[in-house]
Amino acid sequence: MPIKEASKKDRRQTVKRTTHNLQIKTKIELLGKQIKKALGNKNIAEAEKIFKELQKSVDKAVKIKIFKKNKVNRIKSQVTKRINTLKKK
Repeated sequence: MPIKEASKKDRRQTVKRTTHNLQIKTKIELLGKQIKKALGNKNIAEAEKIFKELQKSVDKAVKIKIFKKNKVNRIKSQVTKRINTLKKK
């Protein structure tokens, strides 16, 4: 355990940040699963609605440096590709 006050404060801040970041990651993961489920049921309108929310959450995560920019671009690209392939069918 930390001895100095500054290290105790740093520990508190780290715990708080970690839990906050975990909540955001979990939300993004949940949205991804919902999109997969909607695409599995061939519900394109629902998938697009959830995708807009996913884009918003993921862009905010990049802004506060939870995810790197390239990872977010890959996620958005993959989901868009899946939605577009279902639209064509």
